[in-house]
Amino acid sequence: MTGEATRPRSRLARWLGLMAASWLLATTAVAQTVRVECKLDRDSIFEGEAVGYQVSVLDGEASEPDLSNFTEFTVAAQGSQSVNSSMIEIVNGRRRRTERVGMEYRYRLTPKRSGRLVVPAPSVVAGTTTIAGQPLDLSVVPPTDDGRTRLVLDLEPEQVYPQRPVTLRLRLFVRRPSGDSERRDPIELLGQLESPDPPQVQLPWLELETGLDAEPWREWLTKLQSRSRRSGFAINELQAAGMPLMLFDDAPRYATFDLGGRAPRADEAELLADAGGAGEWTVYQLIREFTPRRSGRYEFAPATLKGRFIERIDSRRATLAEAFARSNPVTLIVDAAPTEGRPEGYTNAIGDFSLEAKVTPTRAHVGDPLTLTLRVRGSGNLDELSPPDLAARPEFAQAFRLHPASAEMEGGTRLFTWSLRALTANVAAVPPLHYSWFDPARREFVERSTPALPLAIEEAVALDPATIVAAPSAAAPIAAQEGGWFAHPTDPTLLGNEAVDWRAIALAAGGMPVLTLGLRLVVDRSRRRRSDPRVQRRARAGARVQQRLTTLASTREGKTLARELRAALLGFVADTVDREEAALTAREAEEALRGLGVDAALATRLRAAIEEWEAQAYAPTAAGGAPSLERAQSLARELAEATARGGVRA
Repeated sequence: MTGEATRPRSRLARWLGLMAASWLLATTAVAQTVRVECKLDRDSIFEGEAVGYQVSVLDGEASEPDLSNFTEFTVAAQGSQSVNSSMIEIVNGRRRRTERVGMEYRYRLTPKRSGRLVVPAPSVVAGTTTIAGQPLDLSVVPPTDDGRTRLVLDLEPEQVYPQRPVTLRLRLFVRRPSGDSERRDPIELLGQLESPDPPQVQLPWLELETGLDAEPWREWLTKLQSRSRRSGFAINELQAAGMPLMLFDDAPRYATFDLGGRAPRADEAELLADAGGAGEWTVYQLIREFTPRRSGRYEFAPATLKGRFIERIDSRRATLAEAFARSNPVTLIVDAAPTEGRPEGYTNAIGDFSLEAKVTPTRAHVGDPLTLTLRVRGSGNLDELSPPDLAARPEFAQAFRLHPASAEMEGGTRLFTWSLRALTANVAAVPPLHYSWFDPARREFVERSTPALPLAIEEAVALDPATIVAAPSAAAPIAAQEGGWFAHPTDPTLLGNEAVDWRAIALAAGGMPVLTLGLRLVVDRSRRRRSDPRVQRRARAGARVQQRLTTLASTREGKTLARELRAALLGFVADTVDREEAALTAREAEEALRGLGVDAALATRLRAAIEEWEAQAYAPTAAGGAPSLERAQSLARELAEATARGGVRA
């Protein structure tokens, strides 16, 4: 009996073992067909730059690439896309079709040091097998004084009070080519070549820190844009209008900017004394004017210049040489208003202002509400002004019952509003309102007062008991009828008709089949929409972006965080409108959201955030402000709510 009982179990074990072996052989066979190909968009970059990196997983299904061994690089994911293409090759007269099916994953790698680096081999898992790609070589060139370019960054002044103008100036010195007897502009000369690459300028402070007011950087640069794409400087890899920059595009598609070009002045000759003298150089410059609104210390990281410049002209032939230069950093100190000489009740107002007060109504009874407004106009930190403390002044506290003031911006005016009630009929006016501020131009405190506002206050009117007709009972409400007020209704016509209306019931019964058919059509359409991959992608957009942002909570490196925040928010828009994430720009994301009916202000805020993160992520040094995960999470929640309300269409 024991032998008979174990026979079925033995057959079951053999069957399970055969199935496991078959599955293992099948997965191994699939894994053996999977190929991993790696590619860099350049094999040489300058220190501080990022390089495009692509991993293609072909001829089978596998996991996403594992890049955990890329310890010498900061890795930022740029999205993925499916690959399904074919190519016909002719070898020895025979045609051969090559199929490419799989997934492409794109990244940006920022090296953490200069020198000759090896980009490690990524790995994927196909079935139970781990498959590795190939390692790649990358040269990272540090900045050197090559004698061809030089950058100088300065501030004027370097220490100010808030609300005073500051000028930030970047000067780019470029040596003229040797052999050029005509002493032409080296950048214009470079633009005459058949395929010139514009020199690249990186400005970490393109987007200024919070607390510094300036003309928006796009409007500032638009005034400098060159009429010809062949001559000028490229700035922060900004794209020419209508020409999207693809990750592996060989042709330059950058917007170019005209930074002038002049001979060095006498005061600049000292900067070039060790480099052949001022006569060998041409100076270009960028000037940015701004106004600090808050006190503090503001750091401006070094700008960089890289590119190929004409080194020598010989028999009308130009010899080009690589150059990479970095400017000095500068620091702006914005002092707070001095403590000495501050008036009583000073509320940190800085600027130059005027006052206007008003009270309404001017005639009232004791205890009636009055509205007191104070308008502060002028130039300065208007949106930070606080209202004066009227409750601390005896002339107000003894004459009025005061409620806390509200503060708001109304055009170019700071508006403070109080609600107050006169305590006695002896109140004849609202006392003068005092306000003080620090004037940075005069470097002194200023205090101004409004005139007293006349009032006519009368005693409150008492209620005449004779006007009360009757009091209601506890059980019956008062009812209004012709002839007066009564404690309860006395008209029988006010009673409701409770007869059953059979016509409504018959109409409802007849409409049930039509209603059922309509509901069935709605349910079928809903099921079809839910099964649509595009609808499923949109439905997961909100959860996916929040998941991507949650994983960034421990990210401390500013550039990495900026890149990942940008990718996550662009990914949400791409999922919502069924677009490719890697090819989506900030402007296209804004336009896509506006097309869905999302509030224009929210779409504009998203674009501004993405462009700010782009500047922080791809600058050669850390940008002025730190990227904010909380800001990205807030934007993601607002966008998810807005797209849900908008009823995104397929």
